[in-house]
Amino acid sequence: MTRQLTQAEVDFVGLSFTDLTGRLFRWEGQLYRAIPAQVAPFYARLFDDGVIDDLVNEQLFVESEISDLEIEGFSLVVWHRTVGPVLYPHEWSDRMLADVAQKQLAFTKRLLEHDLTCGDAHPLNMIFDGSEPIFVDLGSIVRHNEHRSGSIWHKEDQFRAFFLNPLRLMAGGNFRIARWLLREHPNDAELTARSPLLRPTTTSRVKARLARLLRRRDDSVESSLDALAEEVVSLLPDAAEPAVPPSLDEWIVREIVQMAPSSVLGVSNGDHRTAAAVRIAAERRARSVVVANNNAEVNRWYAYASSRKLLLTPGYLELMSPSDDLSNYWYQPASQRLGSELVVAFGMIDQWVLVDHVRLEVVVDRLATLAKRWLLTSLDTSPAGEIPTWSSDRLPMFENFSLETVQGVLGSTFATVTTHEIDDGSGSVWILCERGTGDPHAAT
Repeated sequence: MTRQLTQAEVDFVGLSFTDLTGRLFRWEGQLYRAIPAQVAPFYARLFDDGVIDDLVNEQLFVESEISDLEIEGFSLVVWHRTVGPVLYPHEWSDRMLADVAQKQLAFTKRLLEHDLTCGDAHPLNMIFDGSEPIFVDLGSIVRHNEHRSGSIWHKEDQFRAFFLNPLRLMAGGNFRIARWLLREHPNDAELTARSPLLRPTTTSRVKARLARLLRRRDDSVESSLDALAEEVVSLLPDAAEPAVPPSLDEWIVREIVQMAPSSVLGVSNGDHRTAAAVRIAAERRARSVVVANNNAEVNRWYAYASSRKLLLTPGYLELMSPSDDLSNYWYQPASQRLGSELVVAFGMIDQWVLVDHVRLEVVVDRLATLAKRWLLTSLDTSPAGEIPTWSSDRLPMFENFSLETVQGVLGSTFATVTTHEIDDGSGSVWILCERGTGDPHAAT
């Protein structure tokens, strides 16, 4: 039965207003794309001819189907399976970016078989579904004959700007520069392509020259894509050894199993207990994210999640960094995207307060913003049972830093705060916080 909607009844997704081929909106918890009359017949044909079904079956495109909804001002409504939570390209590791680059090229080659192509080559068109990147932008599928550029893929320059250039920077150890490049507007990042930091190595120059010679033998767009794929391979980082999650106390395991959260965020500073706790929820089909500010650690958890086919996405993120919570009409802040029923942050209160010098109240506020129902953290204590403190003449903010103080600040936000001694003889404690049922910030 057809359901007629007005635009006032739906929640349009912010960035989609820039897309001339349709607008994303949410209605009753589902994600849809409203497509205007001038392009609706083209996209309807993609479904009628089975093109979209083929791409979905090959795990190249997100599950989608024509909806029976109608919305004023548009001629076609398409339902998309919701994928997420979203981690943006500048939050991926080098291995993740390389895998997305290969998926982009494979997707484009598959489209060419139907005389179609990609209207752009920006990594924002891909979202990680667990550890598997998947193309999600229906509006980026366009007719190939309207975008021909001889034997060269018409979006090769953009692909270089947002895939090859950042990968080359990362291969040279310039991770911070690469991540800022990935934040750029699709039409701006190409301006950095002449940077001396992007000069290829001797090996990559030889491979590029060989690719050009091969392209001359096969003067086609497919050959152009194959040459780009070879460049990606030449920049692939070494495969990471999958992380080995440590065993956890029975108390922690029991609590997580009883919670049965639908979503989990793990915040790690190298403490593998955090990702081990997230893994427990992920194995029970909770949508899970683990963030760390170390590329190698993100790669290890990416390798682990990929090998286990878990709904677990790792990401490169420092939640206390102001730049990692920037937002504009392109990006939502991390605090909005990554809020989860359960947040796991073992060892992070100590790290942020005693090492990074962030006030305890700020730390708790940040964690509480993300934790929609539960927060599971820990506090390391000295053998005497007291947390090391700083002298008041150096850093006054740490004068009263203690287990009791942490419990008090947590208790001002959460309804219950429970501690449990860690079973390793250190005297350190697990801390489990839960929101009250009437808390407006609690997950619904």
